[in-house]
Amino acid sequence: MAPSIQELFGGFIDGCPEPWTVLDLDFRIAMANASFAAQHQQTVPDLIGKTCYQVLHHRDSKCEVCRADEVFRTGQPKTWEECRAVEGKSRFFEMRCYPVKDSNGKILHAVQFGHDITDRKHKDDDTKASEESYRAIVQKAREGIFVLDTQGMVIFANDRLLEMLAYQPAEILGQSFFELMDRDALAKAKIERSPRGLVNVHEMSFRCRSGDLLVTRLSVSSLMHDGAFVGSVEIFGDIPRVGGVEVELRTAKEFSERIINSITDNLVVIDPKSYHIVQANNHFLARVGREPTTVLNKTCYEIMLGRVSPCEAYGIPCPVRETARVKRSSTVERFYGAADGTQQLFEIITYPLFDDQGEVSLVIRLERDVTEKRKMESALANRAKDLQRAQRQLEVLFEISRQMTSLGSLAELINFILKTTIEIFPGSESAFFVLNTEANGVLPLKECQAKLAGPMWQLLAGLEQSGMLTDLVGFLKGLKPEVHGIEDNALALPQPSMFSGSYSSWFGLPVFAQEQCIGYFLVGSSKDRDYSTDEIHFLHTLFAQVAGHIRHLVVHEAEINNLRQSMTRRASLGEIVGQSKRMQEIYELAELVSASDVTVLITGANGTGKEVVARSIHGMSHRCDGPFVVANCSAYSPALLESELFGHEKGSFTGAIKRKRGRIERADGGTLFLDEIGEIAPATQLLLLRFLEDHRFERVGGEETLKADVRVLAATNRDLRLEV
Repeated sequence: MAPSIQELFGGFIDGCPEPWTVLDLDFRIAMANASFAAQHQQTVPDLIGKTCYQVLHHRDSKCEVCRADEVFRTGQPKTWEECRAVEGKSRFFEMRCYPVKDSNGKILHAVQFGHDITDRKHKDDDTKASEESYRAIVQKAREGIFVLDTQGMVIFANDRLLEMLAYQPAEILGQSFFELMDRDALAKAKIERSPRGLVNVHEMSFRCRSGDLLVTRLSVSSLMHDGAFVGSVEIFGDIPRVGGVEVELRTAKEFSERIINSITDNLVVIDPKSYHIVQANNHFLARVGREPTTVLNKTCYEIMLGRVSPCEAYGIPCPVRETARVKRSSTVERFYGAADGTQQLFEIITYPLFDDQGEVSLVIRLERDVTEKRKMESALANRAKDLQRAQRQLEVLFEISRQMTSLGSLAELINFILKTTIEIFPGSESAFFVLNTEANGVLPLKECQAKLAGPMWQLLAGLEQSGMLTDLVGFLKGLKPEVHGIEDNALALPQPSMFSGSYSSWFGLPVFAQEQCIGYFLVGSSKDRDYSTDEIHFLHTLFAQVAGHIRHLVVHEAEINNLRQSMTRRASLGEIVGQSKRMQEIYELAELVSASDVTVLITGANGTGKEVVARSIHGMSHRCDGPFVVANCSAYSPALLESELFGHEKGSFTGAIKRKRGRIERADGGTLFLDEIGEIAPATQLLLLRFLEDHRFERVGGEETLKADVRVLAATNRDLRLEV
């Protein structure tokens, strides 16, 4: 449970002599110390629950300018001054208000306290009176005195200075100090480069109102407040012409401690001749984990690198020496060990400082920790590469989809896949072991390009010689798509061991189509390398897209090869013998119709073997185990043919002494061959046509409708089309 406001602040504010209050979000006093209660002549319990504007300002509503409200809204502390009546006297207070937040950063209360600055205000009034006295003293000084603001504008000039330059106050106040100087760029640069916080003396020439030059000794002193530059004081001393020129005072220090320590980068000032460190800020000292006394006047290579010789002795370029040589800034990046032992990448920028002769006297060296920045840039670069790779993969998938129909052969499709994987995995080899239609062997794919398929042929030859090709086929036949799906990590799949000796780094993907493994795709490299999961998943996606087409091409080309082989080798079909082109056409047609139950008409002259062809069709069909019944339609009269085909019931006609099953009924589950079908009478043709439509019939003289699963083959020596 979170501590209460009393637990957090009670013991602290009760012991404070300053008046303290804690306000809630409704501006009610949640806590107050005894000093606050005494100031308002009330007890602490009486104050709890009252609003601040009620107690402090005797108001019924929130103040128009409420600092506590600003703290609640912005979450930032506020400081202001206000005057209050205490024991009948006006007292000045410096007020401060801070937000109190919970662990989630939500503002719960505001702490407000005041510091009595009445005495300080009185001292400020005394100071103002003193300033007037000092101004009178400055006006009576023998030296000319300027006071400049931060922009070099004259904000005060004493009477002596006006007398020396023969100007009126209105002519000089608000003017640029540098416009009064002789047009000497070097002199102006001296003033601008004068170190702040120190007194610097220069010999300068100023132009009087009359146009004459006044040579003076100018003492420049910076005005600093809380470490910040707020202006400067220039004191003119007249130099007799016969007195010569005083030697310019040298700079005591280049930077004050307060200025360089306000710089957030690691700063160090180095003498480029001796490599000694002459100044270092606190950030640099924290980085190297040392005290100032152990760093100043030590060499930079000793402090930063722990070496006994400059960087050039180790073949490392030195940015400090390079800046001193070329007299301009330089930028490099270096790794340095931090005080905690970690390696950090720093961007190092060096700046030259020139002496009066224009030579580099000192070099300012700034370090900026760019470790996280470079990591971010590297991450962004890697992300950009990933996006480029993803775009390339999408382009490949689109190209495969576009060209899939144009890649009409299995070899063309395999060539395209192998070429694509070589682009995705540069420096690696690819091989695709495609199973045949019976899944008992691997297709040789000799029609593929040798440049692309060479590694695959070499691996296949090695597997055949070692006898491990059968093991690979058995491994692939045992894989199931529900176990090794696209969503799995390919590197975690079981891999055949026969490729371990061929590559230092490799992985393989089983390829599935219609719940069946149709092949194995291998990527390998003779060098050690890592294959990313994203790249492997892309191959999964690629093969999920093309696997069905690959299977279709395998089956299609196998059928074409089988057909070609049957056309070139067949010399007989059943009891039919012959190798002529016409006989090959008959064999092909017989095989084609044997695969279905369609009714077939065989034509030809008498004695050409129409019944033999019919028996061959029956033998190649799925009805080969059923009966083959022959009915010679020309051998029966129309009345007898109907009884012969459909059967009859007992007593249906004279001589029908018992029920007889017709040839259609006897051929159930097999084939009925109707020879010389052109001799059938029209009435019988109608009965036969009805049977061919729904395989239903009635015996002669019967009333029961029977059904028979019979395939009908017919033959004739007549041209029925011509006769029809």
